[in-house]
Amino acid sequence: MNRIRTTLCAAALLAVFTLLALPAPAQETPRFELTLVGGAAFGSRVRTLPTEETRIENSGLVGLRFGWAASRSFRLEAGWTHASSSLATRDPSAGGSYAEAGDVETDAFELNAFYDFGGPSTRGYLGLGAGAMTIDPPLPSLTTSDTAFALNVAVGVRQALGTRFALRAEGRYRWRDGRTRSGTILCDEEGEGCRLFTTNWYSNAELTAGLSVRF
Repeated sequence: MNRIRTTLCAAALLAVFTLLALPAPAQETPRFELTLVGGAAFGSRVRTLPTEETRIENSGLVGLRFGWAASRSFRLEAGWTHASSSLATRDPSAGGSYAEAGDVETDAFELNAFYDFGGPSTRGYLGLGAGAMTIDPPLPSLTTSDTAFALNVAVGVRQALGTRFALRAEGRYRWRDGRTRSGTILCDEEGEGCRLFTTNWYSNAELTAGLSVRF
C-alpha cells in the first residue's frame, strides 16, 4: 500500500510540474523554482553489536523541492524526499553477508539556505539545512518515535536551459537525532578486545538529479 501511495503521489507531483512548465507571459527574472528530483539514498547502520549488525540498505528515491531566490547568490528552499528501502542484518563476528530483514520507508522534510556562485549559465552552490526525518516503522534501536530532528549539508551544480528551465545535480549528507546506541565497534589488532563507541545520530546520504522550472 505504501508503494502504491508513493507512486500516486509522484504522478500527481509530475502533473503539477508539467502544468507549471507551460509557457507564460514574459516577465522579470523568475524568483520561484520547482524541482522534481530522483536519485539514490545511501543508508547506514541502525544497530551495532558484536554478534548482530543491522543497517538500512541503499535504494532509489524521489522528491520535490520548492525554492525562492532572495538574490542572485542566496536562495531558500523547502524540500521533501522519499525512499523505500530494506533492512538488512548480519553477524559481524562470523564475517557473513547481509540478509534482508524487512522493509522501511524514509521521508525527509527540510528547509535549506543556499549560496550560489559561478557564471550566468553554470553555477555551483553550497547549502545548510534543518528539518525532520521520518523512519517508518520506527526502529527501537534507533529512535523512540518515527519522526525526529535532522540536519544536512549539501553541495551541487545547476545548468540553466534558457530562462525557465535548469538541470541540477546534488549531493546531500544528513544527520538524524536518535537514542544513544552503539555506533561502531573497534577491535585492536592483537585481539585483546573490542570497544563499542556510542552515538545518538543516524546518518545517511543522497545523490540526486533534477529538472527545475522557474516562474
